[in-house]
Amino acid sequence: MVRTYDDDLADLAAQLPGFGGLYLDSTGELVVQLKDVSRLQEAKAKVQQFLLTRSGGNSVLAHEYARYVDGMKAVRARYDFRELHSWYRILRKRVFGLGTVTMSDINERRNRIMIGVTDTASIQLVDELLVRLPVPREAIIVQVFPRFKGQASLQGTVRPVIGGVQIGWIPGRVCTLSYNVASVLTGGSVDYNWYFVTASHCTDKIWALTGHSMGQPTEASPIGVEVSDPPLFDSQQDPICPPGKLCRYSDAALFRYGATTWTHGVVAWPADSQPFFETTRIISVHGTLPPFEGMLVEKVGRTTGRTAGTLLFSCIDVEREYGPHTFARLICQGLANYDADPGDSGAPVVRVLSDGTLVALGIHGGEDVANPGWGYKVFSPTGQWRSELGNDIGGTLQVTADWAPPPVVSISGHTYLPPGLSCTWTASASGGVPPYASYQWSGVLSGSGNQITGVVWESGWLYVQVTDSAGHVGENSIFITIDPNAPAPPDCQE
Repeated sequence: MVRTYDDDLADLAAQLPGFGGLYLDSTGELVVQLKDVSRLQEAKAKVQQFLLTRSGGNSVLAHEYARYVDGMKAVRARYDFRELHSWYRILRKRVFGLGTVTMSDINERRNRIMIGVTDTASIQLVDELLVRLPVPREAIIVQVFPRFKGQASLQGTVRPVIGGVQIGWIPGRVCTLSYNVASVLTGGSVDYNWYFVTASHCTDKIWALTGHSMGQPTEASPIGVEVSDPPLFDSQQDPICPPGKLCRYSDAALFRYGATTWTHGVVAWPADSQPFFETTRIISVHGTLPPFEGMLVEKVGRTTGRTAGTLLFSCIDVEREYGPHTFARLICQGLANYDADPGDSGAPVVRVLSDGTLVALGIHGGEDVANPGWGYKVFSPTGQWRSELGNDIGGTLQVTADWAPPPVVSISGHTYLPPGLSCTWTASASGGVPPYASYQWSGVLSGSGNQITGVVWESGWLYVQVTDSAGHVGENSIFITIDPNAPAPPDCQE
C-alpha cells in the first residue's frame, strides 16, 4: 500500500493533538491550524521535525523549511486532522464511490473535507447520504468540480536526454518526459538499468503494461521501452479506493533506457512560457518535497515551456477520464493553476529553491478541458509515483542528481611523439550532472581546464579527472610514447 501525504499529516496530528493542517498563505508564510493556538511554540518544534525528516539531507531544503517554521503563524482549527482523516475513510466507503462524485480532499486551508460533484443536482444527492452517516455535516463542503482529461501535441532532438523534453510513441502523438530515474533494488543492491518516467496516458494503453517503445523527439528515434504501468485497483485490493471505483495513486509509467545518452537529475529550463531552451540552460533536481497549499510551483512542458502557478490542493482525489464515459479515481493528487496545453502531459512539476536547484513535486497529468477558464491542472506527487512504480519493479526509484553516474571522460590528442614538442590535449565530458566544475590533469603533465598544453620528454601516462556540479568524478587516461624516430605532428610546436 502507498502512503499518502494525508497519512503523514494524520501521524503528525497524533504527535500534536489538535493539529488541523498546514498551508502557505497569500504572503508565502506557513500557517498551522491548531485547536489551541497558544501551543504555537510546541507546534513549531513538531512541524520542524516533521519537515526535516522529509528534507532527504538537502541542506538548502532544510534551511528553507527552517525559515518557514521560524515565521509560522497559527489559526484556530475546528477539527483535528485525525478526526477529518477518520471521517474521510467513512466517506470513502459510503459516498466517494457515487458516479457523480468527481473529487474528494481533506482541505488544510479550510480545515474541512471537500467533495466535488458533476452538477448542482448531485449536491442534494450527496447531502441526503451525509445525514445518515456518523460525520458532522458542517465538516464537509460539497461543490461542483470537474473531471480531468490528459493532454497530448512538438520539439527537437535533445541529447543527452533530460527532463522536460518531447517524447512520442505513435505518429502525431507527443508528450513530455518527466524525470530520469535510477533504481535501488530491495535489499540495497544496485539496478544497473536506468529509467525515465512520464504520464501513463502518454502510452499505448493507459494504466496497462504493453512494453512498447518511446522515442525522443518522436517514435522514429526510440530511447526506451515501457517496464511498469500498474493496472487500476479496486477497494478489495486496497481499501483506499472507494467501493465501485477503480483507482491508481499516479498517472505515471516507467520506461527503461536503451542505447542512448541521457543526464540524470536535471530538467530543461527555458525562459518563461517558452518551449525552446539553450542546451546549457538546465537545473539540477536536489530533492523531493511534500507540497503545501499556497506554494508557488512551476512546470516544464514541450508545448508551453516553463509556466508557474499556485498549488491549490495538496492531496485531492480526482476523477480521470480514460475512455468514453469511463473514469478512474486518482488518489491524493496535487492541483495547481499553472498554464499547460496539449503535449505538456508528463511535464515535471517542480519548486525552485533559494540556491537555484529544484525539488521534484510531481508529474503533470492534465487539465479540466470542460471548464478551461477554471485553470485547474492536476499532477501526481513524486512520493506516490516513486512508490507505485518502484514497488512494481521491486526497487526504490531515485530522481535527484546525487544518484547520477559520474561523467564519462575521453581524451583527444597525440599518443606517439618525438621529444621536445609542445602539443595540446583536450578532455571531453558527457553524462553526470553538467556543467562540469573542474578538470584536473596529472601524470606526464599537470594543470587544470579542459585543455592542457605542454612538452612531454619521457613516455608515460596522462590522467584527467572531471568533477561535475553534483560532485561526481569521472576520469580517463592515455599513454604517450616518446620516440626520437616518431614523426613531428604539424599541430605541435617546437
